[in-house]
Amino acid sequence: MILYKYYGFSSGMAALGSRKLGFRNPAYFNDPFELSYLNNSSDSNFVSKKIDALKESLVILSLTRTAFNPLMWAHYAEDHKGFVIGYDIEDEFFLSGKYNIISANEGDVIYTTEKERIDISDDLKETLHNIFHIGQGEEMNSFSKEKLEKIAPILKKALLYKHSCWAYEEEVRVIKVLNSVFEECHVWQSDLNRAFCSLNQLVAPGIGSVIVPGLYLYSKEAKIREVYLGMRNPLLSRHQNVEIKSRSVYELAKNLAWSVNKVSMSEGSWGLKSTAISHNFLMVPEQTKGLINSLSFTGREAEYLSKVLPELVGSADDCYELTNWSGELNLKKNGEFIE
Repeated sequence: MILYKYYGFSSGMAALGSRKLGFRNPAYFNDPFELSYLNNSSDSNFVSKKIDALKESLVILSLTRTAFNPLMWAHYAEDHKGFVIGYDIEDEFFLSGKYNIISANEGDVIYTTEKERIDISDDLKETLHNIFHIGQGEEMNSFSKEKLEKIAPILKKALLYKHSCWAYEEEVRVIKVLNSVFEECHVWQSDLNRAFCSLNQLVAPGIGSVIVPGLYLYSKEAKIREVYLGMRNPLLSRHQNVEIKSRSVYELAKNLAWSVNKVSMSEGSWGLKSTAISHNFLMVPEQTKGLINSLSFTGREAEYLSKVLPELVGSADDCYELTNWSGELNLKKNGEFIE
């Protein structure tokens, strides 16, 4: 089975090049109502504490069943400038109960207009506490069949219920526990289906900063089957005979036999359609016209650069980056900080 994910242009090129998937901590989702279905309860304080703990310990991959949703192209694919990537999910990374507390074949989001009133009994408190332990890394198979039958519907209500206004997304979720308190970190991360990293950059010597808070890039390479370029994707509008900057994604697409398509408006309707195109469209051209680069500095940054730049010996091939970390200015040359 193939499920889809929408990307902006730069993030889509990165996803194609790495073939890795980013899971997001739900505390950073764009909808503040995420994981709030159980809040309409007789003991909202108890429920909120358990759900807040889940938000911190889980990561979610949001996929969809369609590559042709105009609204999602606008919202999640940079105004149709990006990509939709179709992933083959027939893999334990997506489907195994060992690696997911909600797998792809159980992850259809359920859309509702109302939150049911939930009476918090002692039995339900125990179930919520068990779910808390699952979020901390306790294996699902450590619970009895009777307890699992109670856990499953509550887990689904906590993690998969959303307001019906989101129904157009046809979302399918894969939900994982980020780390386990029951296992040493290096042991947990030694399994490729659990290994991940966050996206960081050095902002000062010895100091890293997270680029996208709450995003975790899993190490296992996903199987890409289909690639769709939005109707405004820059790769579709390049001129012939341009200088090619990068062939890496093109070579992956060709060698792994990805189906590459362009999306366009369907005549006579408000829908979208796709047309197969050459893998050559995934070659990234060198920009030679228009605004190629622009940097401006004022204040302390400008003063700092005026002092250090005359001392630097460089060429057009060198890359410089100025960082201001908590008021401390540093300059990087070709990725290395200059003393």
